Amino acid sequence: MILAAIVAALLAIQTAPSGEAPPATVDEALIDRFIAALPGSGSRAVDRTPDPEELERLGSLNPGQEAGIRAVLADHRACESTTLNVATERLLRDIARRLGAAKVGRLIDLYEGDDLARVDALSARIGRGETLSEADSAALDALVADYPIVEFGQQFQSIGWTLTAEEGFLSSMDRCAADKAAALASRGLRAD
Repeated sequence: MILAAIVAALLAIQTAPSGEAPPATVDEALIDRFIAALPGSGSRAVDRTPDPEELERLGSLNPGQEAGIRAVLADHRACESTTLNVATERLLRDIARRLGAAKVGRLIDLYEGDDLARVDALSARIGRGETLSEADSAALDALVADYPIVEFGQQFQSIGWTLTAEEGFLSSMDRCAADKAAALASRGLRAD
């Protein structure tokens, strides 16, 4: 979701040599630049779009109360969106620290340069089930070798699942649900 290059990385996952030195410490300013360079980084704004299915469901339980329901659901979506944004940034910062400064720098080069469009286009073709020509396959292999796409994909895969397992994340999502239930009740709206 964060970028189509992860698809290519996961298709070509390799393990790092066991004798590899630990990554150098990554400066927070470099991590900030990395996160800003990621495709879609500007889309981490708080989403307030009510869930249309929930809006319809609650609307059928509370005829004529769409404005109140819409307000509650917009606040609920904003709460969940904020929680997801915070957790995603924490995850990306952890991945950057694990990768090290040199690899993070190369990823920034990828995201700020022209090669990302090539990786995305080739990955999208693979995602659609197309078989790449030998030349295109070699081009993708060269790009994957030139940038730490595989390592980024491995880190994302290995620690990405922890995003939802964090106590803070789960408690924040529970708080969002409790706030939604309380807001519905305070407006006299039925939830079931």
